[in-house]
Amino acid sequence: MPNEPTARWIVPLHDGNRVVEFEHGTASGKRVVRVNGKTIINREWMFRLVGDEEFMYGDTKFTIRVDPIPGTPAVIRSYSSQQHGVGIKYILYVNGSEVLEKGMLSDHLTQ
Repeated sequence: MPNEPTARWIVPLHDGNRVVEFEHGTASGKRVVRVNGKTIINREWMFRLVGDEEFMYGDTKFTIRVDPIPGTPAVIRSYSSQQHGVGIKYILYVNGSEVLEKGMLSDHLTQ
């Protein structure tokens, strides 16, 4: 049974919505990525706590950017009410376009 995701996005694509979930162990660096409930990436004991996690799903390239927030004790940029973490922000890109709040893509990729 999967753990509660650290970040979750609903991404509208031309052939339907995709639910992207990301688990991030801030102590261990563990990273799990699921798309529509299917585990795409499962990395245990990574010591790189920040940086990009890139993967393909069908013909779509996804990038989850994990960035520290300097001098900030809590996440200030939230794309989902389920995002949490101390001093870390999570940003999702689809084919190079940032997924904005409420699952909107910045360049109208779904058209």
